[in-house]
This record gives sequence, structure tokens and C-alpha cells, in this order.
Amino acid sequence: FFFSSRRRHTRLQGDWSSDVCSSDLPLGADEAVALYQEEARRCGAPAAPPGAVVRLAAHLDHHPGALRLAAGRALVLPAETLLARLDRRFDLLPGLAALGAHGWDALSAADQRALVAVSVFEGPFSLGDAEAVACAADGWIGDALERLAARGVVVPRPGGLFVRETQRRWVASRHGDAVGAARARLAAVLLPRLVPLLERVERRPDPDGIAALRRWLPELRAIATPAALAVVAGVHELLGELGPGLAAVADATAPDLLLRHATLLARARRVPEARAALDVARAAGADGSARIRVEAIVLGARAETGEGGLLPEATALHTQAHGADARVWAATATTLAIVHRRAGQSTAAQEALRATAARLPSDAELPRAALLANMGVGHLHAGEPGAAVELLEIGRAHV
Repeated sequence: FFFSSRRRHTRLQGDWSSDVCSSDLPLGADEAVALYQEEARRCGAPAAPPGAVVRLAAHLDHHPGALRLAAGRALVLPAETLLARLDRRFDLLPGLAALGAHGWDALSAADQRALVAVSVFEGPFSLGDAEAVACAADGWIGDALERLAARGVVVPRPGGLFVRETQRRWVASRHGDAVGAARARLAAVLLPRLVPLLERVERRPDPDGIAALRRWLPELRAIATPAALAVVAGVHELLGELGPGLAAVADATAPDLLLRHATLLARARRVPEARAALDVARAAGADGSARIRVEAIVLGARAETGEGGLLPEATALHTQAHGADARVWAATATTLAIVHRRAGQSTAAQEALRATAARLPSDAELPRAALLANMGVGHLHAGEPGAAVELLEIGRAHV
């Protein structure tokens, strides 16, 4: 198939000669750069930055035929330009689809379905992941994976198994309905696992949990349901990656996504947009403790950007949050402290934070750390750097 050392191309579809694929074996990074630069020079193109060629080669699976195709258009599509347009790779490199299609008909129907199923994984996947997306009628997918690995389509790398990128994208472009069905099966298994994991990590930071959530971001984006995108936005919010988080909810219509949108805008201090997004979320039916938390975050952003007269609203919101989830209560306490501090009432701010921190449950480490950090800021405002450092050190121990 794609990288089989036991087969050689004789003639493939497309406007390119058989010498493009005279060898299927993947090249090392240095060999890939040398091949690309040599072929580009033959076409009259200037030398490309080696780093760009290394990145391009990785996306083309270090396949010599694919690299020749890319280098053959280097005069009008230099490596940096092609990297920025990889989503159109099959249009820009007409012969590339032939690499993806080559040998497809030689697969059994069951192996074709197995390849389509595991093509939902942009990153590494395990046998258990493959079993979750497999067609039950085809028997155990492990046998198909062994056959696909023998053809070089599925490859073992650190972290798990991978489908070659060109092959994976070709399958998605030709078998979208079947890939969509596999994504639905993946969502049914993945979301019940990741949603509570995100909730746990938001209460108690866990490097392994964060790594697991980050690993699944590409698949969650591709699943594209409101629940999946809510996890994506939540992970980016947790990590402070506001741009990617906003991109995940750019076209949000579901109430939970609209709340995430308002939160990310508030974190970015885009206050008018955050207030408008919160209004849209309310109109869409957003309610409960999640909405209270976002109202607190937006209110805090309003105070931080200089708006006054917010103390009654902040006090009422904190009172409303009593008995709610720890993250919600911590958010309203933080907002109340910000409003007090902005009004020059440092002592009242510290009292609000200290009282809330003392009543948080034992596993609410991240909310408590946030409150302690805000208390440290209060001490700095009061000219007490020693107390601020002490509190920040305590907060760091909670993260």
C-alpha cells in the first residue's frame, strides 16, 4: 500500500511519471530535505528554509514521491506557502491523491472499513481506541491493524499507533460518511470519559489528566458536537490559551458553548463582546451554576477594566452562589474581592476571599489556589509584599 517495501509503483493516475514513486520507502529528515531542495532547483526555485522542508516532509510522511510532487511546484508554491495550505493539498498537488488511492482496491472490504475507522485519529491511538470505532460486524479489528501495519499504512511510533497523514486525509476526503459514523462511535465512548475528567482537573490540577485532555483535542474538534467543543474550549481556558479556545466556539449556538464564549472573551478583557455573548447565552436558555460562574467572570472583567458601582451586583451574585460548585463560589468571591479592591476596600476584599477559601471542599485545589493568589495581589496593593509572597507560595503548593 502506501509505504510497502515489497511493492513498487509502475504507473499511477495523475499528470506525473512513474519515477515520482520509484521507491516507497520513507526518507530520513536529512534525506527528505536534500531530495526536496534538489528537485526544487531543477524547477528553477530558490532553496527553501530547511526547517520549513522538515515540517513539510513530516506532513507528507517523508514519502519521496510526495516530496517530489511538492518540490515540482516550489516555484509557485514554496514550502512555507504549501505548509499554510495543507488543507488543500490534494488540489494543489494533483498527483498526491494517487498516492492515497494506490492499493486501496487491493484491501479486503473489512480492511478498508478498519482503515476508514482508525482514520478518525489524528494523533496516536491504542488497540482499545480502535476497538471503540470498529464495525462490530467485521470481527476483531486487531487482525486488520496487523495487515494495515504490514502495508505501512498504520505505523507504530512513540505514544501509540498512527495512520499516515496523507492516507488519513485521503480517506477522509473520499469516505466522509463512513468516517463521520466512526467519529460518532468515538464520541459515544470518549465524551463520557473526558467530560468528568475536565471537571476533575478544573478542581484539582493533574498533569496526567491535562495531558490526556490535550491529546484528544484534534479528535474532539473533528467530532464538532456542542459537548465535544465545550471540552475543547474548557481545556484551552484551563491552559490560558484564549485564541484557540475562542476559535473552538466561534460559531456557538448551544447555551454551554455560548457561556464558554463569554468566559474566554472576558479572560481576554474584551468586555463589551463578553457582555454581549453572555446576553446571547441567557437568551438561549443558559442557566444554573454555570451561568452564575460566567456572570462572575464577566463582572470581574468589567471591574478590572475600570467600571465602578458594581458592589451591589457582586455581593448579590456571591450570595446567590452559596452552596454551588466550588468553582462557582470561588469565581464569585474573586469578583467580589476585585470590586472591593477597585473601590479601595482592601480589608473587605481579603475577608471575602479568606472566608470563601476556608469553606471550600478539600479537593477544590485550583479554586483555592486562585483565591490565595488574589489574596496575594491584595497584599501587594496594600504594600505588604512579604505576606503576598507567602500566600503565593501557598497557592503554588495547591497547583
